[in-house]
Amino acid sequence: MKKCPKCKETKSFEEFGCSKSAKSGYQSWCKLCLRIRQQNHRIKQKANPPSPPKSKRCSMCGQEKLASEFTTSTNTKTGLASACRECLRKLVQSNPTKEHNRYLLYQYGITSDDYSRLLEQQNGKCAICDSQKSISGRFKFFCVDHDHDTGKIRGLLCGKCNAGIGLLGDDPDRLEAATAYLRRHQCLNRK
Repeated sequence: MKKCPKCKETKSFEEFGCSKSAKSGYQSWCKLCLRIRQQNHRIKQKANPPSPPKSKRCSMCGQEKLASEFTTSTNTKTGLASACRECLRKLVQSNPTKEHNRYLLYQYGITSDDYSRLLEQQNGKCAICDSQKSISGRFKFFCVDHDHDTGKIRGLLCGKCNAGIGLLGDDPDRLEAATAYLRRHQCLNRK
């Protein structure tokens, strides 16, 4: 058990993120408090975005480039990514699996082994439609579906299923209403 200094609640270690730099091996704030802090930071950043500089030095190629050659980022003081679009594109193309692994760890806190275990549990298929194809346009890997309130991972989905439930706001009632709507009109069209 560990006490979060922010909310003052004593919680199990599972409620805290891992941290290699901390002596205990866990972050000091619980996951919920960190998530609230990040959400508030994003809201503040969107309400008052920093004015980007006219140019910036790319952290990868070292060249001074126009601000338009960088993607925007809410995680930096300048409002621009540290590397230019061209360098990021080359990096992803050179080793897409490595970049995917880095993304999994950063975005969801899981390793490529965790991802592989999930995929194995689902028999290499989408958790909704049983498709073995994860590739749908820009998706080369199955999408990690997670609860946006708790951050808990629910499973791996193909791009279409992930987009579908995302556009319906992850709301089961809305999804059931959409299903009923499609079934009603499917019957009408067959008559």
